[in-house]
Amino acid sequence: MADKLLFETSTHVVRRLTDTFDFVWPTAAAMWNLRWQVSGYTQAAPSASEEDLAGRFIAGSQIHGANLRRACISTSWEEQLSQFARFLLIDLCALYEAWCDGVVAELQLPDIHRNNMQFPTNTAGVTLRGVGATLSEVQNSKSSALELTISVSLKSNRKYVGAHLENLLKCYRFFKECRNAIIHQGSRASDNTERAYLAFAPLTAADLTAKEVPKHFAVRTNGTVDLDLRGVVGFGDVILKLITTLDAELSLHRKAERVLANRWRSSIGTGRTLPAEKSAKATAISRYIGKLGLRRPKHAEELAPILKKYCLVLFA
Repeated sequence: MADKLLFETSTHVVRRLTDTFDFVWPTAAAMWNLRWQVSGYTQAAPSASEEDLAGRFIAGSQIHGANLRRACISTSWEEQLSQFARFLLIDLCALYEAWCDGVVAELQLPDIHRNNMQFPTNTAGVTLRGVGATLSEVQNSKSSALELTISVSLKSNRKYVGAHLENLLKCYRFFKECRNAIIHQGSRASDNTERAYLAFAPLTAADLTAKEVPKHFAVRTNGTVDLDLRGVVGFGDVILKLITTLDAELSLHRKAERVLANRWRSSIGTGRTLPAEKSAKATAISRYIGKLGLRRPKHAEELAPILKKYCLVLFA
């Protein structure tokens, strides 16, 4: 799926997300098995020291300082799942923040959009804020050629859910505020955490185009923020949908023409000669776009002026 996105930042972050998902469940399963092994060993040898346990279970791993008795016996499985969830939540939020920073830099948009794409649209006050402000910027600077070709093909991605973007960001805000509470307030919920929860709580699975709403717990100001690992993994899918959807929306911007041109130049080079006949020209351009890892667009001939503008092709 990462290859079906326009921006380099999108491809990189989605691959990082995939790597993270591939790591989480096997790691949790390995911890589950280690708990049983340590428990069985200590039952058979109650007087075993930490050195004995380390020699038995982690010798040669280059891991030092692990207290296996505390980790596998004193700490409950539920507590460890919660710890996994906290680590994963912090990583997922950081990846989405990195995506916002990277795509704004690629498009050379005003820095305010790094923040706007992390909030639902806010129409209160004089200035439009949140993702609606970013989408308004795109609409005001739209490339008709990209709209007819690249953007429409990106929107065919199954993770594209443009009609549900605001709901996805309500979900994001809740989990992001949980992350903020964990990092900055010792897992104590703030007013922001509660407000984000109240905005997110009414949403259904259909609102998020998901099989289920990511599992979560109610929070109140000054209460404790609790997490569920399955729920945080579900939040990861929300991040994937956000990136896929916004990648397609941002591809409409006229500055995305330069992004496409740079991608063409690095992968295909310059000096390719396009046929003069319209249908043959469209077929050739479509084939080259496919070589970029993007879906082959309809009306590919609309991209010819962009390719000419950036001196990428020659015309027969």
